[in-house]
Amino acid sequence: MPNDFLNARPVISDAVQSANPERADMNWRGGVFSGAMWLVVVAAWSLVIFQPAVGRALGFGREGAFFDLRGSLAAGEASVAGRDPYAINPLDPYGRPHFYSSWWLVTGKIGLTQADLPWIGPVLLGIFLAAVAWAWRPRGLREIGVGLAVLLSPAWLLAVYRANNDLVVFIGIAVVIFCLQRTTPAARLGGAALVGALAVLKYFPAGALIGILHARHRRELLLLLAGAAAVVLLGWASVEPALAAVAQYAPRPTGLTTFGAPVLGTTLPDLPGVLVGLLAAGAGGLGFYWGPRLCRASTAQHDERGELPAVVAAAVILLSFAIGSSYNYKLIFLWWLIPWLLRVSAAIDPGHRRRLLILLVVACWADGLVMGFSNLFAPGWSRDQRALALTFMQGTTIVTQLGYWVIAGACARVLQGWTVRELKRLARDGGETPPTTQPAS
Repeated sequence: MPNDFLNARPVISDAVQSANPERADMNWRGGVFSGAMWLVVVAAWSLVIFQPAVGRALGFGREGAFFDLRGSLAAGEASVAGRDPYAINPLDPYGRPHFYSSWWLVTGKIGLTQADLPWIGPVLLGIFLAAVAWAWRPRGLREIGVGLAVLLSPAWLLAVYRANNDLVVFIGIAVVIFCLQRTTPAARLGGAALVGALAVLKYFPAGALIGILHARHRRELLLLLAGAAAVVLLGWASVEPALAAVAQYAPRPTGLTTFGAPVLGTTLPDLPGVLVGLLAAGAGGLGFYWGPRLCRASTAQHDERGELPAVVAAAVILLSFAIGSSYNYKLIFLWWLIPWLLRVSAAIDPGHRRRLLILLVVACWADGLVMGFSNLFAPGWSRDQRALALTFMQGTTIVTQLGYWVIAGACARVLQGWTVRELKRLARDGGETPPTTQPAS
């Protein structure tokens, strides 16, 4: 019987394919298009890494590829050499202090140095790309087009070029989502503990803790919360010197390619703070209005498989936006939100969904396009043309920052719907077992 059953599987598959030759052909073509997409991504990422002129044209600076990864390795070297990695570091080409948990300094303890950068950088990018591909495998030309528009955008290329430790966090978030989607309690507890570890490493991944609301019941929710809290308490001592370094040395990025709630205030320094606040609130309110509200009860066809990753992504990007200024490579964490918007049920207004998708793609491109255009043509411009270009860049910065506030408002709407719905479920007789979820494909 077992052999007959196993032997029957290809017969059934052949029968289905014979009955649906067009579907089989579509699947084959879809696989070819998908494979071509990833080859294009690898080629573009390789170009920005191995052709310094591309990075300079896009405004990434002259520091060279893997610039942020170099700083992390230099901090590990300083720690092993007996220097204070949280002070000005002479081992780093730009003297950057270390701003994060001492857990990152393990690189020095295991013997890794800046001399290892040529192989560590590509390995990190390879794992990152694998996590990106696992998180969302675009289906059809429409999704492939959106995927390419995001993956080839200047914001993503900046993340690849600098190899910031946000790439490590992205990989960790992918593992968290995988664990929280499992049905086994041990896996879910491991996911919650990993959220605690990521929060120690980089602060803003604490937003992923929203995912534990997917717990089966209140007892499991408390267990998951305790697991995350225990890891944070364990690692808190490693964070304290980093917080002091941030207060003393941390840069406050402004202008193009920046990201974060405080940036709008520095972009519009001549306006009263109340007016800046009103602009931010208006943009955030617009995003909240556009944002998709999660409400499973309103539809029988709910995209459960992509919902949890979308919620975690929204929480991570929202917390990152709220805690301070950084660079727009933070937009990589919206990756899980995009497939959910593309595939979410028709209960959500398609116009709102479409506008939000367009905004996400434009946000990944706008600043980089303006900076690249300026770097390409500025050498031949007159003084008046340069002044006009500067004014245009300042205007772009204002529009971009307001766009980020719209995105933040939309993420807040997603979180509001999820939180209210899951808390109501957990309040009913201890909570109902949520449906089994699997990674979105």
